[in-house]
Amino acid sequence: MTHAQMVAGVSGMAMTVPLRDGTEVYASYLPLAHILALQIENYLLRCGSKLCYADPRTMARALPLFRPTVFAGVPKVYEMLRSALEKKLGTGPPALKLIYDALLAYKTALLRVGLDCPVTNVFFRFLSVRVFGAVLKFCVSGGGPMSENLAVFCRACFCCPVVQGYALTETCVGGTFQDVNDDRNGVVGGPVPCVEIMLQS
Repeated sequence: MTHAQMVAGVSGMAMTVPLRDGTEVYASYLPLAHILALQIENYLLRCGSKLCYADPRTMARALPLFRPTVFAGVPKVYEMLRSALEKKLGTGPPALKLIYDALLAYKTALLRVGLDCPVTNVFFRFLSVRVFGAVLKFCVSGGGPMSENLAVFCRACFCCPVVQGYALTETCVGGTFQDVNDDRNGVVGGPVPCVEIMLQS
């Protein structure tokens, strides 16, 4: 792996996921030996963003303090966030859990047919701020396929695009990346500008 590959990977991210300079906050919890974590941090440093570091085991408590605007993780991390949120709701007033269940069922049904509901977004933005401390601009999932059920849950609860990508360590995270305006599930998008991909049978 060369420095040129690392720079090309960051440039590919910049062309695929444009971020506003100096305004983003990222909660980092993966070791920098993990290429996705390293390249995301390199890109965010290039943008003049704020980086916050958390222990993966205590991340749920740290997120409201960091107030991230961008979040990245593997599907298992999103499952942990869903479990933590539902556990917190389970210990609150039963009426809140009933409202949550009803609004989540309604919003996920709408999202599955490509619609959204601004009224439910008020409730879910409140929840998102409780989990993340801020309203996210988008979430990135990689390292494995995210189930449709989990992707729709994240879109509903976090009120932001949830995009997936596919790459290898050897390509410095330069692979494919789903467009933030593409709300389909189970796709990893097209090639980022820094790579050439060839299908071979």
